[in-house]
Amino acid sequence: MPIIERSITIAAPVEDVFAVVDDAKRQTEYLPGVTKVADVVRTQDRVGDTYKSTYSILGMRFPTKVSIIEWQQNKTYVEKMEGSLPGTFAVHLEPDGQGTKVSYTIDYTITMGVLGKVMNRLLFERMNEKTVEGGLENLKILCELGGAERTA
Repeated sequence: MPIIERSITIAAPVEDVFAVVDDAKRQTEYLPGVTKVADVVRTQDRVGDTYKSTYSILGMRFPTKVSIIEWQQNKTYVEKMEGSLPGTFAVHLEPDGQGTKVSYTIDYTITMGVLGKVMNRLLFERMNEKTVEGGLENLKILCELGGAERTA
């Protein structure tokens, strides 16, 4: 299973960054490839909450059921993904001077047999790395430009 790890420092308070990350519906604003988020079930405890998302890469769509498996306010957000790209997506936040260091760790599998393994090695893994890097950059822009407060 490929593991992708990337980090970035965002010039915004941890609370503001976490508010964006903690709202599944906002993923379409900053995560490249996430084209739809639906059926969000959110509780006060957060662990066990679910939603459905659609991730698109190279014209292929991967419907995914997501469950929150670990959650610490302003610190950690870990999702379990089920479907065509099963795995985990973890976000860790920590204060960094006047800003926030955000770290992503994605551990996933392509479930399309031998073809999926070949495609992953040749193409998906690099595309997913670029998606993760783009997601962090987009999150940085969104939070630093005051977009952490939802306008709608």
